[in-house]
Amino acid sequence: MKNESGHETHILSAERQTDNPFLNMYHLTFKDRAGRDGNYYFCTRNDDADLKIRTHDRKPDGICIYAVTKEPSPRLVLVHEYRFPIDDYIFSLPAGLIDPGETPGEAAAREMEEETGLTFTEYTGGEAFCRGSFFLAPGFSDEPGCAVFGTVSGTPSGKDNESSEFIEIHLADKKEVRRILSEERTSVRTAFLMWNYLNSSAEAPFRFLDCREDTYNRSCGREPGAEKSHARSTAHDPKGSELAAGPGSTNVIPKDPPSIGKQGIHPFAAASSGG
Repeated sequence: MKNESGHETHILSAERQTDNPFLNMYHLTFKDRAGRDGNYYFCTRNDDADLKIRTHDRKPDGICIYAVTKEPSPRLVLVHEYRFPIDDYIFSLPAGLIDPGETPGEAAAREMEEETGLTFTEYTGGEAFCRGSFFLAPGFSDEPGCAVFGTVSGTPSGKDNESSEFIEIHLADKKEVRRILSEERTSVRTAFLMWNYLNSSAEAPFRFLDCREDTYNRSCGREPGAEKSHARSTAHDPKGSELAAGPGSTNVIPKDPPSIGKQGIHPFAAASSGG
């Protein structure tokens, strides 16, 4: 039997097992390749009608926000947040769910203000697929999400944090990002984007989103098909991976950047109302 995406489905039945307000467990039955009955379990934020096993759409449920400051040496916005499933603090990018009727960019601006007090401006350049919807943990969840990219201005503040949120706001430079990756807990999607931050330049902080072969070659002053010779010539040159801003680039750092606060770490741990 085919599902709505045209692929063979192996699911025989799906039954909701819990009735929680935010996250629920489902039990699936299936036949394995040997013809035996099997059981599978997954969790979801969606109502029954909106389960991905029913809709097979890729509409993102939430967003993570890759944002840098408008400074001569842009810093990356991170949150150091207590997460109950691991009973510890973890570094991550600001993130949240998309409310009904919101675009991912609108959700990013709202979440950034709520979590950090900073004003977010979306960057929409680069390849469209870089901000597409991707599944986060399809082994046990049907939740897809997308990344939103941009810049921030203002002064960090945790005044709008909920009482159940324990958040420290960090504006991390490259040295601090390297330390975090080496010594701290972080989520995998945050780690991947932190690697891109380490390879970015102040002149073109979002160049990694413009990943077409022809654009990359032009930005490096090379003819198409020159990747192999370039790789050999820059293998031992740490500056070889930095890309200069190409013609027409909009990634220009303003001469007078808005106030972002002088300190790199701004703790605003809200008191819990229920432990």
